[in-house]
Amino acid sequence: MARRTVVLVMALLLAPLATAGAQTAPAAPATPGAPSPSAVPGAVVVPPQPLPAPNTGNPSNPADFANNPHPTMPWFGPDTPYGQFLRWIWVPPRAFTVGGQVVEQPGYWVAETTAGYYYPDHWALAQGPAGELTWRMVPRAFQPR
Repeated sequence: MARRTVVLVMALLLAPLATAGAQTAPAAPATPGAPSPSAVPGAVVVPPQPLPAPNTGNPSNPADFANNPHPTMPWFGPDTPYGQFLRWIWVPPRAFTVGGQVVEQPGYWVAETTAGYYYPDHWALAQGPAGELTWRMVPRAFQPR
């Protein structure tokens, strides 16, 4: 009984400290020269809405596969603008003959997602302005499906 009382008292003492850290973010600064919402006649100032709660499924029933995401399924985890990660794809090295010499362009890994393919920074041979082949860094890119 004494242990429960101590836990209850500690929870009551620490609760205000836990909620004191939860503050709202400050408003974004206005664009210079833009009128404030209160200066525009007829403007209605709408307070920001809280984000919707994430779908947590049915945690009380782990066997409910219709509502609970499985860790191996592509829709498990946070959403990203590039889709959910599916697998890594290896792009093998390629060999080129340049002036009688064989030059190998290194291979790299590509991430396949549900929305497309994410290519990382990688080296490639490119034709220069005088027609010679030179190395250049290809910047990362996303190729939608």
